[in-house]
Amino acid sequence: MEAKQVTEQLQQARSKRGNMVRQTYLHIIGEQPRLQWKCLLFKNVARPKAYFIMWLMLQKRLMTTDRLTKWGMKVSKKCVLCQMTDEIIEHLFVQCQFSICLWNRLLAWSHNHDPIPANWDQFLKWCIRHGKVKVVATQIFKIILAKCVYAIWIERNNRVFQKKSSSVEYMAKEIAYITIVRAKSTLRNVLNSFIF
Repeated sequence: MEAKQVTEQLQQARSKRGNMVRQTYLHIIGEQPRLQWKCLLFKNVARPKAYFIMWLMLQKRLMTTDRLTKWGMKVSKKCVLCQMTDEIIEHLFVQCQFSICLWNRLLAWSHNHDPIPANWDQFLKWCIRHGKVKVVATQIFKIILAKCVYAIWIERNNRVFQKKSSSVEYMAKEIAYITIVRAKSTLRNVLNSFIF
């Protein structure tokens, strides 16, 4: 009987707000909070794989060692990039000395001199602040953000699974090159004026 009542309610709501399928979907998923960081994903011309890893990072869904150990897996908890503390998502992307050096190198290259925040919530707010404005610098920031997150994650995986490592300088140059290549022509002209 409950299903019939829900259907009747949805049909009544349909006359007020449109499509029945949309109303059914919204009823099933319930009320969802607005994601403040979605501005970092829209109109981002980064590679799809970099974009996807950034999306996972923003949701804290990457398989860092803290998440793996919660599932009962026996893995080394130390950060493979700096060997200083346990690997959690906040440390890996915000607090790790390797990541901080990479961020600083890329931000200096793109003429963004804001310091990188030291905790996760401040980091997200910092990213959102730089990702909301509709200017050329915002588009450049969003590409660099996605590519830097992707590069840190790939470097972490290379060190864990293949025992290979790259220097910060090499990674920064690769990110800068890919950023220039992936950028639209108007952005490319601005990026080419940056000196690495």
